[in-house]
Amino acid sequence: MRHRGDNMTGEGDGDDEVIDVNLNALPSNVAFLAVTVNSFRGQTFNEVENAFCRVVNTTSGQQEVCHYKLNEQGPHSGILIASLARQGGDWSFTAHGLPCQGRTVEDMIPVIKNALV
Repeated sequence: MRHRGDNMTGEGDGDDEVIDVNLNALPSNVAFLAVTVNSFRGQTFNEVENAFCRVVNTTSGQQEVCHYKLNEQGPHSGILIASLARQGGDWSFTAHGLPCQGRTVEDMIPVIKNALV
C-alpha cells in the first residue's frame, strides 16, 4: 500500500490524492479493506469544490469501478466509498457511497462494521 501524497490546494491536473493498493501483496490475515475519504480538518464536503473520489482497477487498464461526487451526498465529513472482502484467494468489491461523520477512519469504524454485515 502506498500513499502518493496529498495536494491540499487542488491545483494542477489529475487526481489530488492517490493511494495504490496491491491486493496480492497484502498479508494473508487481511480479510477486509475499507476505502474511506475523510476531512481531517472537519469541514463538510459541501464546503469543498469539485470533491470526488473514484476507485480504479489498474490491472484492467485504468477501469473506474466507482465514482462519487462528495458534495452531492449532503453535509458530512466522511464517506465509506467501498469495501473489499477476501474470499479464499479472490477479492469481492462492494461500492457503498455511504456518507457519515468522521475526521479519521477510526471515527467511522461503527459505520464500516455495519456496512460489512
